[in-house]
Amino acid sequence: MEIVDFWIVGFIWGNGSITGSGKGGFRLRSKRLDLLEQIRDALCPGRDLLQRTSTDGGISYVLHIPIQHHYVDWMRQHGYEGKLNIERRMPVLDEKEEAEFLRGYFAVHHTQDTFFNRIANHAGERLRFYAAAEILERLNEHLHQQIGATKKKIQQHKGTEGACCVLYYQSKREVPQIMEYLRLHEKNKE
Repeated sequence: MEIVDFWIVGFIWGNGSITGSGKGGFRLRSKRLDLLEQIRDALCPGRDLLQRTSTDGGISYVLHIPIQHHYVDWMRQHGYEGKLNIERRMPVLDEKEEAEFLRGYFAVHHTQDTFFNRIANHAGERLRFYAAAEILERLNEHLHQQIGATKKKIQQHKGTEGACCVLYYQSKREVPQIMEYLRLHEKNKE
């Protein structure tokens, strides 16, 4: 069966993991119940979502997807290794597929906040994206090609020892354009 929704592929690529040494299943976890319900309804209608509470009291939700599901199968055939590989790779996609993939992936792998520039004495919006370096490089290039965003240097995220990098945007012009293009209209809840 064909993959028809690359937004879903991007979301589960960034939030899923293979369980049971690759034979057990596929677990999708997020704090965003609304997004997990949307994916459940598209891929596994009627399947229960589980609620988990972390040691610090935070709540997240879990959806178990059968390992033989055609989306999981497609992902594995296109290089998905889950969290077994610290440097998550990105599949090779055409321009439209890549745009939807990035929208799904970064639906929860971003933060938007305000920063204060002491030198210029003003506050501004800041948009940060978190992912493996390869995925951030593709995002950086994609935003440059599609909306003319300035290419940025990818930074190492503090305390992650290579597993996670961050890409910052702080331009008054670019932040709203990127939010609109990636459809990140809601403030990140994770």
